[in-house]
Order: sequence, then structure tokens, then C-alpha cells
Amino acid sequence: MKSIGQNKIIALIALLLVGSILTSVKAKSLAKLSPVEIEDQAYLEEVQAYIDAYFESIEIEEEPINIVKVFDENGSLVLQGKMGELSEEALKIYRQADFLSVVDNTCYYRLNSR
Repeated sequence: MKSIGQNKIIALIALLLVGSILTSVKAKSLAKLSPVEIEDQAYLEEVQAYIDAYFESIEIEEEPINIVKVFDENGSLVLQGKMGELSEEALKIYRQADFLSVVDNTCYYRLNSR
């Protein structure tokens, strides 16, 4: 049990040593930057903040309202309305119709005689 504890202590000391070496290397590399490079870094951070703010301000567009148009066999418009606002009678007609296509936010259906 003591050997496991000693191994953990040795590993902890090694991690601390590596961490301190990496910190000193980073500090030295930042100190070597010229004033122009520091300005460039500040400019890049400013641009990144601007880009982040822009993407946060964009509103996500909601799903478009689907408009339903149902035509009879002769091509005459039988039903037109928004999908969520159809009456019971309109829903019965809609459910009997066969799907044709979708263009933009409008779904086209056709009634067939059976």
C-alpha cells in the first residue's frame, strides 16, 4: 500500500514540474512578442468578439407557415388555408387528397375520384 502512495506522490510532483515548465515557457514566449504582434493579437481578439456578438444577435428563423392548397380533378381550387388553422371539414378534404409537391412554404394536393 505504501508503494502505491509513493507512486502517486512521484506522479504529482512530475505533473507540478511539467505545469511549471509550461507556464514559464508561455510567459517567455509572450514576452518575446513585438508591440506590433501584441497589437495584432488584440485586434484579432476584438474581431473575434465582434463576430461572436454578431452570431448571438442573429435571430433564428422559425419554421415557415405551411399553406395547403387542394385542387379537384379538374384543377379547380377546392381548399386553401394555413395548416394549423384548417376547420374539421377542411381537414377531411385535406386527408382525402394526394400529395403533389411543395413549393416554398406551400403544399399542393389533388383530390382524385375513387
